[in-house]
Amino acid sequence: MPSEGVGLRPAPGSYRSETCAPRTYERRVVIGKGTSLTIEERVAPCPEGTPCAWSGILRRSGSYALEGPSELGRPVRLALRLDDATAKSGAMAAPAYLEWYPSRGQLTEPGDTCPYRAPVVEPQAEPAR
Repeated sequence: MPSEGVGLRPAPGSYRSETCAPRTYERRVVIGKGTSLTIEERVAPCPEGTPCAWSGILRRSGSYALEGPSELGRPVRLALRLDDATAKSGAMAAPAYLEWYPSRGQLTEPGDTCPYRAPVVEPQAEPAR
């Protein structure tokens, strides 16, 4: 298992993957502090400003464990442990693990598929004087 070092794990934030066959909706992975994470399946998001009975977003919380890499240049695996909220939701099951490529700072689904866009860090406003 890799040691705790800069870049060996994704930074906290919200990573976004657009539709990626056979998944027909956006998936977000929200990396929290430590090893916590939430996966948001944006199956049918309610349009902004429209009243809806359901938000259209399935959230699964859990954690991950770092595994590997077994060879130099290979990705670090994030083995997922999630609650099971998939049944009757319209969402596909989440992958068993995600891959983190430290060399390029990118999160993907298994096999280097379905890339996720890195979180956007908003510039901090200067305090008013």
